[in-house]
Amino acid sequence: MGISSSTLAKMTGGEFVALKVIAQIYEYLDCPIEEIVQLNA
Repeated sequence: MGISSSTLAKMTGGEFVALKVIAQIYEYLDCPIEEIVQLNA
């Protein structure tokens, strides 16, 4: 799939990751977006 190490670091560090990248991940994994994204109110 080709996720860069910097993107993974951002995801685990709670930093901004573009929605386009997140969409590519959940489409590749064939799972609901809720399994990847956590929303904090």
